[in-house]
Amino acid sequence: MKCYKIALVLTPLTSISSALSIYDIFIYINTISNDYKIEIDFLNTEKNDYYKNSIHIKSINLFEQKKIYDFIFFPPLQEINAMHLTPNKHLIHWLKQYSFQHNTILCASCSNVYTFAYAGLLNYKHATTHWSLEDDFKSKFTDITLDIHKLIVDENNILTSGGGYSYIDLSFYIINKFISHELAYKIAKDLVVDMGRISQAYFKTLPLQLKHNDQEIEDLLNWIDTNIQRNISVKDLANYLSISQKTLIRKFKFTTGLLPKNYLMQLKVEKAKYLLVNGNLSFQNITELLGYNNPSTFRQLFKKYTSLTPQEYRNKFINLQPRNVAE
Repeated sequence: MKCYKIALVLTPLTSISSALSIYDIFIYINTISNDYKIEIDFLNTEKNDYYKNSIHIKSINLFEQKKIYDFIFFPPLQEINAMHLTPNKHLIHWLKQYSFQHNTILCASCSNVYTFAYAGLLNYKHATTHWSLEDDFKSKFTDITLDIHKLIVDENNILTSGGGYSYIDLSFYIINKFISHELAYKIAKDLVVDMGRISQAYFKTLPLQLKHNDQEIEDLLNWIDTNIQRNISVKDLANYLSISQKTLIRKFKFTTGLLPKNYLMQLKVEKAKYLLVNGNLSFQNITELLGYNNPSTFRQLFKKYTSLTPQEYRNKFINLQPRNVAE
């Protein structure tokens, strides 16, 4: 019988429901397999036992344990606001030392990828995290290539996954790659989980919050929104503010974090996503409504930003729309 030792790291900000869900997925192997055994420890960064929200978890002090694990998993944090993702210096130091001494597979999901980044484990590597943290992550860790559209990034002994419930996808990825494909498939069927997700691009939305106060740019954004059906150019935007195109690009990037052309394209994709799941317009009608003459061109743009075709996007999300109970 092959035995795998797994550790789940708990901090004060850990999402307990996520940690327990990861535990349930892996420990389920013991129920259905005679060939594999899973041993799971909860490692606590604060003290020996973990108490949170009236939940008591029997755990081991992370800094005192001496066991070598096959996998160490850092579950998502409850907080995805970048302002609160400050590193625990003791945890960072421990992680650096542990990673250099052992061949353990290190796994982090969602906002907890910041822990690996602060520890320098991702320098000159690829990673992913929650899509809403893209700009902050890139500004803090310039030596890391962020593949924000990917749901899981595999850098040999370091695995990272995207937002929210991607820890489920990461758990199944680990079982499938390192333990048993047959087991992963059976558990997915038993737990009714889709193992096929590879991208989080279709969940990403356009960040509309302004990074700096600029009333001119704010007025311009409102004008763009009300004229979205037009084929707006950068020249049109500059003319609206009576400034040069060079000045417009500088002001726009400084205020929104995006180049005007990229903002226009992403906004049209956002509008198309909404129209696809709210109404019965064909994609060609939506294309025309958003100022594109060529549906094929806009279809390519749509897939670039969502990793799905318009029809795939509609099929995936239209059934999630709220409906009147009487219908």
